[in-house]
Amino acid sequence: MTFYYNDSWLGFLSENFVRDALKRSQDDCPGCRDTMNSALLHLHQQMSLLDKLRKYFEEIRGDLLISTTVLYTKFEKKLPHSNDLEKDKMIYLNVARHFLLTSNAETLYYGRYITEGIDSYVAEAFNEQKKKKKST
Repeated sequence: MTFYYNDSWLGFLSENFVRDALKRSQDDCPGCRDTMNSALLHLHQQMSLLDKLRKYFEEIRGDLLISTTVLYTKFEKKLPHSNDLEKDKMIYLNVARHFLLTSNAETLYYGRYITEGIDSYVAEAFNEQKKKKKST
């Protein structure tokens, strides 16, 4: 019997939400587009993280639902597996879809899906992605 450790998997999905919301808020910022210097002129500096998650949640959820298989591939080495890798993949993808469909901005923000321990796993996965992008 395999123990499916979903805490780090949900933390990884949550961090994808957060990073995407931060990026979108900068991309949409008139101050950034107009290359303003003062932080007071940058909307993304004035918005809280929760506000950013609320604003972009539905768009990000749609993107993540479409790319759950890609996300799994990026994080699968950090997850425990049984001898049946296809079954494991199916279980993790189902957990991801359920999480994405039942979450909202507040559950991500207040849910504590990213803890100090999980943060290191998630950071490693994102660092590995950056290394792969640089080498290609």
